[in-house]
Amino acid sequence: MENNYAELGLTFVSEDVAKQNGDNRTDKVTFNRKARIAIVTDLTKFTAAFGEDSVLGMLDGQGLRVPSQAVNRAMLAKGAKDAEIETAIINRIKGVRNAGARGTTTVVKFALPNGEFYTGTDEVEYQQAYTLALVEAGVPANIATGIASNQKLTK
Repeated sequence: MENNYAELGLTFVSEDVAKQNGDNRTDKVTFNRKARIAIVTDLTKFTAAFGEDSVLGMLDGQGLRVPSQAVNRAMLAKGAKDAEIETAIINRIKGVRNAGARGTTTVVKFALPNGEFYTGTDEVEYQQAYTLALVEAGVPANIATGIASNQKLTK
């Protein structure tokens, strides 16, 4: 039975994925199965399911394709089923590390304006990192501080 991810604003498509192999990582190895790639189909539902930080995190140029491919490369080699791969991709979007047989560890991440993430738990430290990212992007320090002071660590 195929999972229906429409309520999350997602669908999965199948496509080829390869990995680099060999001494100099110059040999292309294509898996004998198609990879499962997450595609956003409804931004409103996706944002409601995963939060604005996930949407902002995808704006770094990778989108969902690169993390989807990374999960597939790791799991196809281990013989994982499509449903397991799809669950692992959704966990990656949520910020849950897929640790295999050892279990999973939840890592809450908060987007910074430079496309990076803060994964700590100290709100002041988060606001400082946010301010720094804004200043490095050319925002005047007093304005950056005002914007960053409104950033809260909420899950």
